[in-house]
Amino acid sequence: MEQNRPRLPGGRKKTVPMLVRIVCAVILSAVLVGTGLFLLLRDHAKNMFRSANAASEYLTAEESSVFAEQPSPVPAPATPFPTSEPTATPDQNRISVSAYATLQLGDDNSAVSALQQQMMDLGYMDVDEPGTLYNESTKNAVMLFQRANDMPMTGVASAALQELLFSAEAQEYRIKLNDDGPDVKSIQRQLSNLGYYTDRVTGYYGPRTEEAVLRFQAKNDMSADGQITRDDWDLLYSDDAVPIAPSTPEPTPEPTPRPTATPRPSAKTTPRPSAKTTPKPTATPKPTAKATPKVTATPKPTAKATAKTTPNVTATPKPTAVPQATEAPTVTDAPVVTEAPVATEAPVAADTPQATDTPEPTDTPKPTATPKPTDTPKPTATPKPTATPKPTATPKPTPKPGSDNASYGSGVSEFLRCAQDQLGDPYILGDEGPNSFDCSGLVYYCLTKCGVSVGRRNAYTYSNYDRWQRIDTVDGLQRGDLLFFKSDSSEKVNHTAIYLGGSRFIHASASKGEVLISSFSSYWYRNFVCGRRVW
Repeated sequence: MEQNRPRLPGGRKKTVPMLVRIVCAVILSAVLVGTGLFLLLRDHAKNMFRSANAASEYLTAEESSVFAEQPSPVPAPATPFPTSEPTATPDQNRISVSAYATLQLGDDNSAVSALQQQMMDLGYMDVDEPGTLYNESTKNAVMLFQRANDMPMTGVASAALQELLFSAEAQEYRIKLNDDGPDVKSIQRQLSNLGYYTDRVTGYYGPRTEEAVLRFQAKNDMSADGQITRDDWDLLYSDDAVPIAPSTPEPTPEPTPRPTATPRPSAKTTPRPSAKTTPKPTATPKPTAKATPKVTATPKPTAKATAKTTPNVTATPKPTAVPQATEAPTVTDAPVVTEAPVATEAPVAADTPQATDTPEPTDTPKPTATPKPTDTPKPTATPKPTATPKPTATPKPTPKPGSDNASYGSGVSEFLRCAQDQLGDPYILGDEGPNSFDCSGLVYYCLTKCGVSVGRRNAYTYSNYDRWQRIDTVDGLQRGDLLFFKSDSSEKVNHTAIYLGGSRFIHASASKGEVLISSFSSYWYRNFVCGRRVW
């Protein structure tokens, strides 16, 4: 290798000067440093422009809301763009878009299932296997939620409503003053059964209903706030509810018989007996019969009286004075003033209006002109007012076939027939028939229609009736047994049904919105608690 190395003339080796080497090293280092700086600045520039673009997008979307909230347009000192990774400051101003879509009657999707489950957990629906159809019962549950939260009761689950429903501030089921609905009517009926409510069942939660609730809560050692919560509801429909203490009834004295009206002694002498047999107007002719003897009595001293005496007789106010005749009706029983004893027969003629036409006054023809006062009975004989016809009662609406007008016997077959007659009836929370039901209301209705004496209770109470045989397995069930279920979120019994056999049962379904027949699914198998055999 030494021999091949080039040499300069004179035999010296060819070498690179040290200075050149240093210069080359410096240049190379500068190139490397410049390349590194270039790459670093390029990445930094990319990050800077990316954050700038993002900020411009957020500012465009939020300039009307974010900047409008500033109290004064005081310009803030300009801040340089971040020199490091982009911060999360723009995300705080991002427009919040709800994750919930509006749900309403007729919608059918998985969001409805989640909505129903939350309604069941809060007590606005009976526990059931959730469905995907937004039906009438779902709408009613949404309206109850809106009522409890003082929202317009539209029955539409808006995005804002769902955000509240699924939040920690969601209001559980409750009934308060001025609420109305079928559940209020059910509460009034139950309070009436326990003796706390004595007014009409109207479905309106007024002051009297609130007063009854306050007394119920105080009697049962509960928080007396006058509002019905789910805990109040469960107690009200259980055997643990304490009825109001019945007031000791005061001994009601036996009604003393009224003394029988003894006939008055004047009944024989006064014309009152004739008032019982003849109308009052017939009593007026008697004074005329009395007046005629007086007239006949006056002419006796003046038997030769001229025609001038008769006008005086007619002018005398005694015959015309009807009050005087009525003040002394007893004189009518003494017509002995007449000339002959035949006048004693005059009272018999006085029982009828024809007594005025008796021929006795014809013995003295001049006094016959006095019958003019006898014309007074005619005005008195006013016809009785015709009785105004009573308004015909409006006919009651005929109940639907198979409803409360149907009769059933006792036993399993009749019990199942009664339950199947209710198929298709709507589900309404708290109702117990005859045209709408909740789950325990259907069981109560069918039991009572078939002669089983049982109170209106909830599913949990029915599941603990020791007088009915308990069945712990699905395989041990028989037709007519009562079924009791819990839910995935609670171990407490909160649903009941009637077993038809063949893994099928009939129940008032909250999620399906009506009385229907269902089959055991995985949901029902895992939530089955027990059965009860009534017969």
